[in-house]
Amino acid sequence: MSFVSSITADGEGYDPDDPRITEMLKEHRMSPLPTHRNGETFILLLTEALMKFGAPSHRIESQLLSIAALLCIKLQVIHVPGITLLSFSKHLKESSAVNIQIVKSSTKIDLGRLYDVHSTYKRVVHYEQSAKDAYLELKSLLKRDPIFSVPAQIIISIVSGLILSPMAYNGSVLDLLAAGCCCGVVSWLHLWAAKRSQVFSNVVEISSAIFIAFFARGLSSIPQGIFCYSAIAFTGLVKLLPKYLIICGSLEMASKQFMSGSVKMVYAIIWTLFLGFAITLGSDFYYIVDPSALHRRLQATEYLSDAVRLHGAFFVHSSDITGSFQFTNMTTPVPSRIYSIRGCYRDPDWPWYLQSPPTWTLVFLVPLYGVFSALASFQPFWNREMIVMVLVSCCSYTANRASRIVVPTRNDVAGAIGAFVIGVAGHLYSRIFRGTAFIAMFNGIGFLVPSAIAATGGLAQNYRGQSGDHYTSGLELASRMIQVALGTTLGLYTSSLVVYSFGKRKKGAFWAF
Repeated sequence: MSFVSSITADGEGYDPDDPRITEMLKEHRMSPLPTHRNGETFILLLTEALMKFGAPSHRIESQLLSIAALLCIKLQVIHVPGITLLSFSKHLKESSAVNIQIVKSSTKIDLGRLYDVHSTYKRVVHYEQSAKDAYLELKSLLKRDPIFSVPAQIIISIVSGLILSPMAYNGSVLDLLAAGCCCGVVSWLHLWAAKRSQVFSNVVEISSAIFIAFFARGLSSIPQGIFCYSAIAFTGLVKLLPKYLIICGSLEMASKQFMSGSVKMVYAIIWTLFLGFAITLGSDFYYIVDPSALHRRLQATEYLSDAVRLHGAFFVHSSDITGSFQFTNMTTPVPSRIYSIRGCYRDPDWPWYLQSPPTWTLVFLVPLYGVFSALASFQPFWNREMIVMVLVSCCSYTANRASRIVVPTRNDVAGAIGAFVIGVAGHLYSRIFRGTAFIAMFNGIGFLVPSAIAATGGLAQNYRGQSGDHYTSGLELASRMIQVALGTTLGLYTSSLVVYSFGKRKKGAFWAF
């Protein structure tokens, strides 16, 4: 993609912060144009900062082309996962010689530093800061340590797990304590153990998933059934899922960037399959250690193999109901059978700390999870963006939960509705208050994945059925992730179309999803 080919008479292809879109004239610039060498070094460092701190990948090319145009540098950009290729020429009309540079960087979401990158970028495109000074700022930003140390990150992960378990998976007090321990161990494995061994770093996600399933299955196998397998296991696993990667891949595919988008989509799907199979392996490993637990589980699900499934229709008054109906010769199921159906069993006579939380607790749990989820992405606490992120997250959860009541079997539709609400709120914040839409929306997007998995049964596995193949849970997990990604993509692009169809700035927010 070249800058020259992307220019049109109405400014198509430019970033909205480009003065030619915001009607700021070059004559009003406060800093002189940099030399070609200084311009190149600034663009290279900006590319590294965008990739390292997690900028939306399908917007990187547009941002770089816009800044190159302002610095009078001819630039061509190709972005693939992990690598960006840049081809420079000395002047728009003169030399045909090119200088090809390759920028390679891994991505770790850091919303605080990404906001600083955006501020620096915005000052340069508005001619308020020279490229040389901006280069020094970006260089200092890349060398700066994260705002949270490793122990602080582990504590944030534990608290996030404590909140997520009752919020998304109806976990009891005991479940949330176990889930918090799982999240803490997973965070420790990633932040400390994986950095001590190159070999272990290659399998840290798979090892973490196996540990989570083993630990959760061990607790849920206690005969009284006071622990819920799904509430513990999926709270830990949701932090391992490639949520951001699969959404970025879907957005790139929708933006016609098929090469990088298809790579990310396939990678995320395969990785989700690995995690689904690792969960099953961890559960099976526990049953090898404790065969009596497997025997109790098989007894609890024995009735499933005797069920009769018929296809037909019922006629009620003037309407008819068609579909598949399952019949068994059992009466009211005993507690162990209720446990096998729902994945959790809550005896009404149990004390409060063994019960699922009441619905009114969501008023406190959702904002709290929004705060700690933002902190986990290195968003500074004392910041206006934090308040906006929490408000958008609450709107996201409310819209998603309401849509699942209306369309309980459609993850894609519910995800699209939730993403549409997030997009409208984020883009309006960007247009009215001149904020950063991407940072405002990031936390809300993360709320869609746990809700989608929980709405379809979580990770409850019966280990007995007509097919007898419980490894299909890994395929189901990948399928749910695809549904979330497709629905999210549709909702985000629709919200951008609605918000930017009115007013002067109609080109869309390039610092957004």
